[in-house]
Amino acid sequence: MIKALQLAAQRYLVSSLLFSIGIVVGEWVQRERSRRMRLKGNKHKPASLLKAHGRTFSVVTTAALPWRTGTSINPMLRAAHLAAGDLTRKVILVVPFVPLDQQPLIYPEGVTFATHEEQAEYILQEARKRTGLPCTFSVMFYEGRYFSSFGSIFPVEDIIKLIPPELRDVAILEEPEHLNWFQHKSRWSKAFAHVVGIMHTNYLAYVKEGQATGYLNAAAVYRVNRWVCRFHCHKNIKLSDAVQKLPHQVRILGG
Repeated sequence: MIKALQLAAQRYLVSSLLFSIGIVVGEWVQRERSRRMRLKGNKHKPASLLKAHGRTFSVVTTAALPWRTGTSINPMLRAAHLAAGDLTRKVILVVPFVPLDQQPLIYPEGVTFATHEEQAEYILQEARKRTGLPCTFSVMFYEGRYFSSFGSIFPVEDIIKLIPPELRDVAILEEPEHLNWFQHKSRWSKAFAHVVGIMHTNYLAYVKEGQATGYLNAAAVYRVNRWVCRFHCHKNIKLSDAVQKLPHQVRILGG
């Protein structure tokens, strides 16, 4: 039994090491491509001029009210202020809709939604109450499932395909690594003119806690996060110094 466990542990370590090596090589290739592009010039492209009139913003996040967590509240407020800041903008808040049987696991007692329309109205009312703004943004849902082992909701469908091509302009991905850990069908930075990732959570700290192989896992997650953020985002914003270093990063402290 002990030998079997040792063999399994060895196989796990080898596979993790090979996986990390693959991520490092892929990251080097991406870094070389970015360096060559910078040598050709570093002028702002029109797609990155987010204050231009008539832009369409899709704010995509990993949680939705009435689950009161940072990734449900902050993106909602962002959508409200984006919509109020320029009446020529179109703003869509894209959030998960979890199955009815899972809703009691994360929503307040007695609060559930049978339809997208019911939950959308709840979110808009909450946004108006919190901001005092008209909150003219629309709410779109993707199918998600709650995984108690992660304490998180993950998409179970390709979100990009839900957004009509004519609306694929600017994407703001709240927790881009979380949204794309298990989604490899589409590439946000190819589908949208400009993609901004906003990293909220120090997932490396969670991975390290309480696991004998935590530091090895954290090393792999660190590389995966960097690769995912580079692959899907043109710019990445850190909300805290506790969050890992990211490609194309900008740091904004204080929320």
